[in-house]
Amino acid sequence: MRFLLNRKFVFFIIPYLVLYVISAHNALFWDTLQFAGDHPNWYYDTHFRYFLLPDSCDSGHPPTFGIYLALVWKLAGRSLWASHTAMLPFIVLLVVQAIRTGELLFPAQKRYAFWTTLVVLTQSVLLTQCTLVSPDICLMAFFLLALNAILSRANGQLVLAVLLMGLLSNRAMMVAFILYLFQLSYDRQFISVYGGKLRYILKQLMPFLPGAIIALAYFGYHYAVKGWVGAPKDPRWASSFDIVPPARIALNFLVLAWRLVDLGNIGTFLVFAWLLVQWCRKKIVIPADRRVLYISFGVLLLGLYLLTALPLIMYLGLLTHRYFLPVTTVIAIMALLLLAASPVKRKGLIVTLMVLVQLSGHFWTYPRAVSQGWEGTLGHLYFYGMRKDFLAYMKQHGITRDQVASSSTLMQSDRKIDLASDTTAFRDFKTDTVAYVWYCNVSNAMNKTVDYYFDHYKIVKREKKGHVEMILFHNPAYPGPKP
Repeated sequence: MRFLLNRKFVFFIIPYLVLYVISAHNALFWDTLQFAGDHPNWYYDTHFRYFLLPDSCDSGHPPTFGIYLALVWKLAGRSLWASHTAMLPFIVLLVVQAIRTGELLFPAQKRYAFWTTLVVLTQSVLLTQCTLVSPDICLMAFFLLALNAILSRANGQLVLAVLLMGLLSNRAMMVAFILYLFQLSYDRQFISVYGGKLRYILKQLMPFLPGAIIALAYFGYHYAVKGWVGAPKDPRWASSFDIVPPARIALNFLVLAWRLVDLGNIGTFLVFAWLLVQWCRKKIVIPADRRVLYISFGVLLLGLYLLTALPLIMYLGLLTHRYFLPVTTVIAIMALLLLAASPVKRKGLIVTLMVLVQLSGHFWTYPRAVSQGWEGTLGHLYFYGMRKDFLAYMKQHGITRDQVASSSTLMQSDRKIDLASDTTAFRDFKTDTVAYVWYCNVSNAMNKTVDYYFDHYKIVKREKKGHVEMILFHNPAYPGPKP
């Protein structure tokens, strides 16, 4: 536990602790409504009688994250504070492992070690996920834990990290497999030691087997009980896995490229791309004893892109910023590796600009009709206070929930969003026409229809803070009460 007193750890953990204090009572948001709401609620309400989730909230992932939160609720009470606090151990692990990554990559260059950690931990999407009750905090912590285990050849740590990834999610399992490919490349000098390539491949597989067995056992049991694995069956989630036509695949490819550089990542990506070109043109010379490391990180990046990012362009609704955190993290690491070997001057200025551009992602915004990754920017934090204000306004003026239609970000009951007791939900704007429409631009689903409300409805209450806008519209065709 000496790392808790380490000045570097204190420097990096303080911003994350500040974000924890700010967000510890924030409502569940976006996909966390499912992973931190539906899943643990099921186990909490049923007292862990069932292992598998019902199809209404089963998204195909192992339910470990939901079980973990439900256990925390049993011990500390079912509350937002308990849920956010349950993320703290993984945030600490994430910070510790990010520091460790820098130290392992640059054991004799403290400046580059510090810069690596700084660039990794200032990614806007990563920072924002740490304000949510998100399984992606766990994924990134376990990813860096496994990466560092390979770099330091700590097999016991690797077994633990891969086991945790196998318990967490389908995406974490795929990331673990790509880390296996990374290890094959990184340790390939041992091929002769193990007596040939086949024995080497099998030997390197051993630390990954426990996690693989857990994953296969879960999928086998899930299929035996439910008859399906992977894509969920409930219509609310299954539509995201619909295969799109070729023309949409081409568009999704461009969207994927945008997601990888969005919300401040463009600066780090451009530095990486520029240095990569310099390396290919042999203007950057990698020391002989470091070439395997650089090539192995290239294998890792290519594997993550080809196996976890690129396949998502075939589906309707899976191009979400948080899905690409391992890819953008490896891009950041490789940018620092190449920068360290580059003869370019003013490297400190380059790193400073990378960090500032990454942090600028919290201020990026787009026209209303363009979908925005609100779960990847701290700019969304205004949403929670505004939501409370509008709920109080509706209650004060006698507007009941069955008179108001909204989207999934707002329409769910307080029991699901606030972990309170009220089970009354609002109506769905897609299917129900009622007296009021409650709009907020953090719900991308409503952004394409809001112009109709501006043209045909009356604005009852409107508020804007930062880039977050919230409006309560009244339908004049309905006689309901008007404040």
